[in-house]
Amino acid sequence: MLSLPDDAVLEILENLEWKDALACRQTCHRLESPVRSSVLLQYKIELVACGMLDGEHGPYTLPVHERLDRLKLHLAAWQNLAWTEYSSLTPLIGRRQHRTAQVFPFSHDGDGSLEPKSILMQNLPSPLRGIEEEHITLTRAIAHYIRLDPSQDLWMSVNTQVLPAGLLNTCSLTSISTGQPHPLARNGSVIRLSPQRTVVDICGDYILESPLMGYTLGCVVRNWKTGLVKADKRKPWTTAGQGLQYWSPNGYFLDESFVLLYTYTMDMDRRQQLRGDVSLFIVPINPDDTRLYRFFLPDFLQDTARWSERVIPQSEARGALPQGCFSPSLDDQLISLCATTRNNDQPESHLLIDIPVRTLTAYIHSHPGAAGARVAVPWADWGPRGARITQEAIANPAATARMDRISVSGMRRLVVRSDAPHAVTVADYHPRRVARALARGDPAVVRGGSVDGAQTLLPCIETTIPLPEGPARTLAEGRMLSVWLQENGVLFIDTLERGGSIRNAWAYTI
Repeated sequence: MLSLPDDAVLEILENLEWKDALACRQTCHRLESPVRSSVLLQYKIELVACGMLDGEHGPYTLPVHERLDRLKLHLAAWQNLAWTEYSSLTPLIGRRQHRTAQVFPFSHDGDGSLEPKSILMQNLPSPLRGIEEEHITLTRAIAHYIRLDPSQDLWMSVNTQVLPAGLLNTCSLTSISTGQPHPLARNGSVIRLSPQRTVVDICGDYILESPLMGYTLGCVVRNWKTGLVKADKRKPWTTAGQGLQYWSPNGYFLDESFVLLYTYTMDMDRRQQLRGDVSLFIVPINPDDTRLYRFFLPDFLQDTARWSERVIPQSEARGALPQGCFSPSLDDQLISLCATTRNNDQPESHLLIDIPVRTLTAYIHSHPGAAGARVAVPWADWGPRGARITQEAIANPAATARMDRISVSGMRRLVVRSDAPHAVTVADYHPRRVARALARGDPAVVRGGSVDGAQTLLPCIETTIPLPEGPARTLAEGRMLSVWLQENGVLFIDTLERGGSIRNAWAYTI
């Protein structure tokens, strides 16, 4: 290879993956020069370092050198966070719905009645990624509980009816672009779900049903295109103990192989004392795989904590909406849990537990366990280097149960703080971005520490800036503020407490 002409060597190198190109660069000076001078190879390497995927097949195809320049500017904008208001954002008037990584849906009441008449889905534009503002409207839509997957043009709503025989839960499958029944739902666009109140998530061809409360830990995985059940994981793990056990799980897909359940258990012991227990369960989707992994959180949080709803990892779906000239990797996700602890006469302490999904899946792959095994993983075995606990001053603590002031996108977590003056803290846990910041001695890198004796050493890049004027005024006047973090920026929403109606909104793009 070294005897070939320079053009031939460069062509060979540019067809290599980034790992192989870096290996060649370290081999000799003859190969180092073309790797460093090739714009395409530098773009491939920069994509990996930034945790991005190339969007060359998207609608906004640009020359490689321009994509490389935009990628560097995009990363620099997150590292030097500043507010740039996007004033032409369509006013969001209505009731908010479940936010996704790519679009923010909200329902519009139309004539003011309680039943929603339409749903508007709003994305955040990104000049650097080449993503323009876009709206999708579904008219006469019923949306008591919704999930979106723009990559499959799928809008899923869950409706609950109270019948004499019990609850009837159904799932409607709709095309986002047409508002009509989804054409890939071969057995009809309405699926009958489990009779218990359910949490539903989407991953590829599958939807997840997990009971919101009850005496059974488990879930049902169903193919939404055929309506058939792939795996029913409820029966093997019916709870049993000395007293009443009450599960409050929330579930979602980690990938197409595993489901994660976040549970809060209350157990009445022999002395009739109520004890709390919070865990993360990993459940294999394969019906023949009966393993169960239980990741315990620190002991000092178990009996003293009041737990809020988990923050779902927000990975950006690719497909129906424009993905831009580069997109976040779908494999990089972060989980944030919020706990409020009370210790004797001390004031309430608000704690955040940040856990990269890779931490959990890496442990499973390195500790496969036997068939049918129930693997208990104590905090000491996985938490100190695989998670981070921080004490936060969260605005309007009474509303933390809904996690409105905390948002997660990819490997970033945003918190609206109640410190004076009001501020926003963004923590970036992406390992390659953190490693690069450590190499250049960036003072924004936080290496972790300990909270109540629990070691948390997971490093992150932490940036704190003042809250913009509009959202800060909302908090100062005692109104509710919600926040939505996305790869393209941040959306702040002034929400009326009753009914969750939107009063005002401010979008700030990266």
